Amino acid sequence: MSTRIALCMGLLLCCMPSRGESQLRLVVGSAGIPWDTAVDSSAFVQIDSDSIWTWSAPVDRNIADRAVQRGGGAYLGGVRPLQTAPDEFTDTFTILNSDAARALIDGDVATAFNPDEEGVEREVEVFIDLGGVFGINRVRIFPRLDSDNVDSFPQSFELGLGQRQTALSFLRVITDQDFSQLIRYSRTRPNNRAVIDWPGTRQVTGTRRARYLRFAPLNGLPWEIAEVEVYADGTVPTGEFVSQPLLASSGTPVWGVVRHEGAVGLEDLPVVLQTRTGPDEEPLHYYVQSGERLRRESRDVWEGIDGVDGILGALEQGPVLPNPEWSAWETVDGDLIRSPSPNRYIQFRVRLLEPGAKLERLIFEYSTRPLADQLRAEISPLQVDAGVETPFVLSLQMRREDVASTGFRFLSVQTPAQLFAVDSVRVDDQTVVFTADLEREGGFDVNLWERVVQDGSFVQLFFRAAVFIDGTPFQVRVLDRRRDVESAQVDTVYQFAREGDVDPLSLGGSLAVRLREADPFLVGPLVGTTSLLTPNGDGVNDYLLVSYDVLKLTRPAPVAFEIFSLDGRRIRSGQTAEELSGRHIRIWDGRDAWGRRVPPGTYLYRVRVEAGVGRRARAGIVSIVY
Repeated sequence: MSTRIALCMGLLLCCMPSRGESQLRLVVGSAGIPWDTAVDSSAFVQIDSDSIWTWSAPVDRNIADRAVQRGGGAYLGGVRPLQTAPDEFTDTFTILNSDAARALIDGDVATAFNPDEEGVEREVEVFIDLGGVFGINRVRIFPRLDSDNVDSFPQSFELGLGQRQTALSFLRVITDQDFSQLIRYSRTRPNNRAVIDWPGTRQVTGTRRARYLRFAPLNGLPWEIAEVEVYADGTVPTGEFVSQPLLASSGTPVWGVVRHEGAVGLEDLPVVLQTRTGPDEEPLHYYVQSGERLRRESRDVWEGIDGVDGILGALEQGPVLPNPEWSAWETVDGDLIRSPSPNRYIQFRVRLLEPGAKLERLIFEYSTRPLADQLRAEISPLQVDAGVETPFVLSLQMRREDVASTGFRFLSVQTPAQLFAVDSVRVDDQTVVFTADLEREGGFDVNLWERVVQDGSFVQLFFRAAVFIDGTPFQVRVLDRRRDVESAQVDTVYQFAREGDVDPLSLGGSLAVRLREADPFLVGPLVGTTSLLTPNGDGVNDYLLVSYDVLKLTRPAPVAFEIFSLDGRRIRSGQTAEELSGRHIRIWDGRDAWGRRVPPGTYLYRVRVEAGVGRRARAGIVSIVY
């Protein structure tokens, strides 16, 4: 049975509601779709059928002695002759799972691995798989330290670290390029100490991220190792899990909320969850180049064309472009799915920000009847003076082609603009009775009193507000409340509107307002979640999240996130990413480039854009307190 068929069958089972429930559910993990079946791609995250997680990383403790429990282990490797045809042999590198090698990481200094005692050559290479990628700041290697064995320490060898995520027992080829060298003792400059400790006096200190250690002897002298100890600094890389596009059981789902059932609720987990929705199973379109011809192919074809010759000549991988029918990634707001409905497919990605973070049973709730088959909205004017009270018109058009759609009574507008009043509301050019609530933080709500149900209905909100940020968004969603007949439960169902040119008397078709004298910078104001960071692991203000708008870019440009001390020293450089115009978020955990907590004090954070017009940057200040 193919993965996709199995995934669809699992969806049909886990999406069925029990009697009396008014909401359908799409469940991942714990008897829903298995996590290891739903995965499309992942990085630095552990996966099984019931959960995904990052390993905890105790500070300054040996983590090698628990490698087997994490799915890792100790292995032997070397070049072996492989017969490929009669009388023809070639050299290949093989990995052997050796019970004897486990003595290296069993935590018992009285046991050891000695190649002579095991009947293998002295040049055999040893690999330690920690079972996950960790921040490592110390490695110790030593033989049995009794009088009979203390002089059996390795004298000439290389020790390296590798970060490859694939399980070692499944690697086909391992080369020196997979490992960065930590220590090297040659035949002419041998090691003369029983206890080998990195970093020593001649090595560069600091944290290295690694999953594997490679020990390679360089001569034929006898040697043994009792223990390989690897010490963690308490950090792991940010894990990322991206699901396959998941199919709802209903043809017209209205995506509602997402919940996590496990030891910790979603709002208390150190994760960032995003979703996107679309009408088919292809959020990306893959193109193949054949001569001067470009044609669309499946992802499987695109990934497998390396070196393939077609009818018109050699095939090459062409561009990978977003499917215009799919929405962009939207961050879940609390438990609210912001991606548009109705769309049959949903895809999610989650970032696990801390060691020990774990997701178990993830539940996406949705309704079977949409409020509308299509919602488009725009705002006018699109350009205003900064900070000036301005009359706006927000126009919304509904298409209701399916009799199952129910219409709506409530509208909600989310925006950071300063709001003054909602003056009037029109439905199909007729002024209607309404009530408005401007007390909610980050927007306002409108009750239309009468349901909007007519196909093609045109709703306009006339309100006054002041805009202070270039590119201020006005996000529109409509709501309705439904009572389930059997359970008598009242559910709130909502849909987000997409941008569209629905008012023939206005220009554009956008839900973002620009400033006439916009800031000349390419980066909007930086918004930090806190001005006082206390990264002590208590779950309160442990992270600084900096959100910002990248403005006016017509093509992706490098954007860097950096941390400085007040004397100008650069403490940390975040990953430089190619970004487009829009809202972005960066995270700082209060640590320097080596993964160490920075001293208390005041620090400068900066977002810098490199574009065709030059370098532009914005900065903010945060204080560290323990």
